[in-house]
Amino acid sequence: MKSTLLFSLLLTSIQVYVLLFFWGLNHEFSQAPHSVHTWRQCDGAAFGLHYFTYQNALLHPQIYNMELSNGEAVSEFPIVYWLAAKLSGNSFDAANIRWLYFLCSIIALFAVNATAYTITHSLVLSFYISFLPFLSTVFSFYSNNFLPDVPAVAVMLTALSCFYFYYKTKKAVWLALCIVFFSLAGLLKPTSLVPYLVLLSAIFFETLLGRITFTKKLTASVLHTALLTIPLIVSALWILFVKYYNTRFGSAYFRTVPFPIWELDKEDTYHFFGALANRWYGEHFSVATSKVLLAIIPLSILIAFKNNRRLGWVLLLFVALQILIMLLFAGQYYIHDYYAIALFTTPVIAYTVLFYYLQKNTLWRLLLPLIFIPYTVSEIVYTKEKLKARFETQWEDRWTTKLVKCTPHLANHGLHPNDKILVLGDPSSCISLYTLQRKGWTEMNFFRVNKHESIAMMRTHGLTWVVFFPDAKSKNADLFPNGFKKQFSLEGFEFAQL
Repeated sequence: MKSTLLFSLLLTSIQVYVLLFFWGLNHEFSQAPHSVHTWRQCDGAAFGLHYFTYQNALLHPQIYNMELSNGEAVSEFPIVYWLAAKLSGNSFDAANIRWLYFLCSIIALFAVNATAYTITHSLVLSFYISFLPFLSTVFSFYSNNFLPDVPAVAVMLTALSCFYFYYKTKKAVWLALCIVFFSLAGLLKPTSLVPYLVLLSAIFFETLLGRITFTKKLTASVLHTALLTIPLIVSALWILFVKYYNTRFGSAYFRTVPFPIWELDKEDTYHFFGALANRWYGEHFSVATSKVLLAIIPLSILIAFKNNRRLGWVLLLFVALQILIMLLFAGQYYIHDYYAIALFTTPVIAYTVLFYYLQKNTLWRLLLPLIFIPYTVSEIVYTKEKLKARFETQWEDRWTTKLVKCTPHLANHGLHPNDKILVLGDPSSCISLYTLQRKGWTEMNFFRVNKHESIAMMRTHGLTWVVFFPDAKSKNADLFPNGFKKQFSLEGFEFAQL
């Protein structure tokens, strides 16, 4: 075990070096939300800033977009945003969110390296198995970001590794660790729970029918089986809390229900399948890796069936559930590239099964490292270039940077931190409000109701200032027939007091 831990530490150190210094993720920790999906990044950062500014309790999360509430909204478990606020000094440090989420990836790399090395007895194959998700541009981009998708998958992989060592040793410490990590993964992203649900099904199959799924029993006792249902209960309670919290405060900011493929119209269905193809062969993995994965996943199932029929059925159920989840959330999958991150446990498990059986053959044991050393190096170089292009994307960054310059001067012009603002001309939800560090509303609120009715509602909730993006004032003049008390301009934006 000591040698396994030592080798895992060595591999993890190399992988972290690649992530931070060869790929340049170390430069991201000090960055505000930027590049792609900035609006969703700002939602996460806004939770942390709100916790810091208003000292809310953990279970009272709020963002700066007030919508129909006072900003109360919740989707994923906000523990990291709350911790980031608590760890901040005199001012909120958004880098804490990035570091805490990246820590999940480091732990996962170490855990999967240890598990993979125990299974394959190969440093090269262990490196590839654990690092495979990070060879995805999307996965690496979000590994130290403000969204919980990558951390959820990382925590799930850690939980699976802990369960593997529990399976081998039946020690209570590994059981406790996998329960904690399974629970945290479900809290961060319920869609990441598929491997756990399949594992739990196999455990119940063994317990009820008395048949061993693998080479020995999955759990040591019925009590341990019962304890392994805790993550399922925790996740279910969190989903119920999310429903209760959002209903109580009238928030519809986050979509917390499935958007299945059968509810998509013809055009959206076309976009769904188009997004799957385009992202799989470009954004998620290289074309070569994508094609290999599409072959490896069914191949690993076939090999499992040949060697252990019950394992084959478990893998088949796992892949089927992943596909089902993808179809249930089809509306989200084709719009947001990060939704597919929940599927990334699939290639890790597929390669682990494949290497386990191939390693039993002496020829394959010699050939596989020779194949995967140059292949892994080439994929690392490829991902570096793709990441660089993504980080240089400035879809929303130019005007966000200008808003940052405005923020310190607002109070001098009479726009105080507790004044409620409306941002017009902003197509996003939380970017401007988070950047300006003010509570209020954005143009997104007008998607559902009449603009005049929205303005009236906002004024009853304390709206005092309007922030116009360039050219937005003339387009929205009819919304304010009584004019403004005071106006000033900063960085091309116009600020008007009602």
